Amino acid sequence: MLNSKNFLAKMENPNKELAKLFLHELFGKKRKELIDELIHPDYHFIDRSKRVKGFMENDPDFITEPGIDSFRNRWEKWIKVYPNITYEITNMITEDNSVSIHWIATIFYTGLPHLDFKIDDLKVGGSHFLTIKDGKIWQSDMIGDFLTPLFNKGILIINHNPDQESKIYIDQLQQMGLLIKNTD
Repeated sequence: MLNSKNFLAKMENPNKELAKLFLHELFGKKRKELIDELIHPDYHFIDRSKRVKGFMENDPDFITEPGIDSFRNRWEKWIKVYPNITYEITNMITEDNSVSIHWIATIFYTGLPHLDFKIDDLKVGGSHFLTIKDGKIWQSDMIGDFLTPLFNKGILIINHNPDQESKIYIDQLQQMGLLIKNTD
């Protein structure tokens, strides 16, 4: 196991190193044993990502309550859906107890149990805004565009209520300026 406190204490910018461990080791290499070392017991997650409503963030398996156990549950579900995700950090800014990470994730998508498709090499751009407390990640505020790459590959995801979800999807496309409503 990595003794992150001792390891990070020796670093010039420990918060930056903690953020790298979070993406590359915990998520990229699926090192579950690092959760207790990297994640604060009172962890909070905020997801502002652009996805099809009901695709993941509204899936009961992915709703995150505060706390490390909730993080662990979400991490396990995330790794199951994205078992081969890798992150390329394109920019990182640290200030005091905050770290802003801009990344490009490459996903070899295997899908959720109720979705029957696979995607190779899906590129998703996004950011994490981390707040560090007591040498651990206390809060993660994530934003990523998971919708546009799927749309660009011609994939429309409709889950449990096709009529309602089709309307929501069309509304989202209109809001993004990708679909213009004909008023004739």
